[in-house]
Amino acid sequence: MLKQRISVSPPAETDCLEVADKYAQAFQSLFLKYLQFETEELSVKVNKDPSDRITDIFFYYPVVDDEVKCYSDLKNIFVELCTDEYAEELLNSALYRDFNNALYKADSEKGTAAKAAFGCYINGCALDGNKMTVDFINIGADNKNFDIGEEIYDRYPAHDMHFNMTLVWKNEMWLISDCGGGYEDIIGYKYRPDITESMKQ
Repeated sequence: MLKQRISVSPPAETDCLEVADKYAQAFQSLFLKYLQFETEELSVKVNKDPSDRITDIFFYYPVVDDEVKCYSDLKNIFVELCTDEYAEELLNSALYRDFNNALYKADSEKGTAAKAAFGCYINGCALDGNKMTVDFINIGADNKNFDIGEEIYDRYPAHDMHFNMTLVWKNEMWLISDCGGGYEDIIGYKYRPDITESMKQ
């Protein structure tokens, strides 16, 4: 039996911007469903009854969901979009873990400053072998291209700020391996595909 040949390099005709936008939107959806800081707004529900919580550095509360019953169920969702290592990093940072083969989540003490930002968009992409680096701009208050509006947004940050998402080509597909070392919430709350699209024109 002949083994199927797996390409170690992405297709030559790869449209990097199209791929980057698709993955940014998919990551945003995943973030809002499972990683955002407001526990009440997650797609999975957390039982906040104090009598059901487990204390281990943090207060962990049981996740109540028909589809996601344990950590491995949740990780399987993430590895469809992210590398195994990055999926672990994200879920550990969001304070998910198993107790007695059941999924629990602790309250996050992180803030939600990113929700007050105007938005971020993809500025460009660079392909190097099996790695794609995606340059994002988090729009600052002094950007002249947008009417940010002080009464709506906290105008955060003061200036345009660049950060990168990294994707790797693995097993015939792209996987996110990094979101700039801490900018997950900026993409999660404020990625603007409409601005990315407008910047192409």
